[in-house]
Amino acid sequence: MKKKPLPPSVRLVASLMALVALGSSLLAGVDPLNCLIRGAVAFIVGRSVAGFWCVIFPPKNVEKSGDPDSASSGVDVAEAADRAAA
Repeated sequence: MKKKPLPPSVRLVASLMALVALGSSLLAGVDPLNCLIRGAVAFIVGRSVAGFWCVIFPPKNVEKSGDPDSASSGVDVAEAADRAAA
């Protein structure tokens, strides 16, 4: 069974947490190795928390508006042909 990839918001949350941890560590004057360790831990925590959030509240599936097979496009194929002919 193939696992579904996590939505991009999970990577975004994890990356933001890592950047905040790195920035606050640098501003506090922590040595570079501890900054990297804190950033890595924040990335892992952010990824797991955001993944857990997506399990509890799954993201909505958004249909593409340019998909011709989609019923929600609002334009009938015959109407589109009539417009193109006019």
